[in-house]
Amino acid sequence: MLGGGEPARWGVDDSRLVKGKVMAEVASRTELIYPLGASGHIEHWLVTGPYAFAVADLERYGVPPPTGADAGFKLDILRDRRRPALDVTTPPVEGSALAVDGVAHEWRYVRCRDDHQVDLSTFFHTCHYLVSYAYATLDVAAGGPAQVMLDSNGPADLWVNGEHAGRHEQIGLQDPARAAFSITLRTGRNDILVCFEALATRACPYTLALRVVGFAPEAARVLLPAAPGDLARRQRFEAIVEAASCSRQLYRDGAPVVLRWAGAETVEGALVVRLLDAAGQTRAEQRVPATANGEVVLADSDALADGVYRIAIAPAEPSPVRRELAIRVFNGDFAEQPAGTFAMRRREALEHAAAQQ
Repeated sequence: MLGGGEPARWGVDDSRLVKGKVMAEVASRTELIYPLGASGHIEHWLVTGPYAFAVADLERYGVPPPTGADAGFKLDILRDRRRPALDVTTPPVEGSALAVDGVAHEWRYVRCRDDHQVDLSTFFHTCHYLVSYAYATLDVAAGGPAQVMLDSNGPADLWVNGEHAGRHEQIGLQDPARAAFSITLRTGRNDILVCFEALATRACPYTLALRVVGFAPEAARVLLPAAPGDLARRQRFEAIVEAASCSRQLYRDGAPVVLRWAGAETVEGALVVRLLDAAGQTRAEQRVPATANGEVVLADSDALADGVYRIAIAPAEPSPVRRELAIRVFNGDFAEQPAGTFAMRRREALEHAAAQQ
């Protein structure tokens, strides 16, 4: 229970329980279905936020530190701004909206990368209170006691099946802080909801990771309520997109910029692959079949200006599935060992930078 409010009881769907066993084979295809991560991390979420609210009356909290990076100062404000009651009162569905203090954001699908984090890191020139929510259903073959390890950069509240399981108020200014919660999972569906907060004073690391300890990953899966559509087809597209990779991150000497994928399932349809520059302008584009194995050559690196680029891959049809991979092009000469004096290298760097304008 958060801040004295009544817990939201919209947890287990008893129609999915038969003699204490989960009816895994009848999972509705109004839900996206994913495995629990091999390490026990939930790596697929519905997320909404961050909801950002300016903190205009900073003087009441004392004099802020020059850097704005004081954990005690931030925690005082976060405790004062803590939500008096849970904003989420109905089960989230992808694409539906949640309003917090008059500000509305949609629930969107987020797939964690290799760090297992939901990363909402941001920047504000002035002090802002941030609050976000992450939701997933954990479907387990057999219930029982478990432990949840929750990593976040600021305070976080955890609910399991509508019951408040705990809160931590640690501040991780750079590396996330970790808290452990003891929970009991039911056989079948378990609703997991996290409210995580931060105080943004300029650059703001803002991440969440959650790992379930005590359950074999193969005996659990993650379900996410999604908007109507052919979700099996959507997830086959997603498998191709996630299998895509570049042969390198730094391109030079005319090396072709190539995107490859392998080991996925062929989908009847097409993919669009774009090469985007730092300003988001399309520098190359190809439409290719969504085959199990594929290769797309977008450009020769010597035809591109030096800089950072992104390769975007997505289905050609309307879909929330999309991924971007960052690469860099550098065609200039460089030495693997420092040459000359520091003053000479500094001048060379300044002259090179001036020539790029």
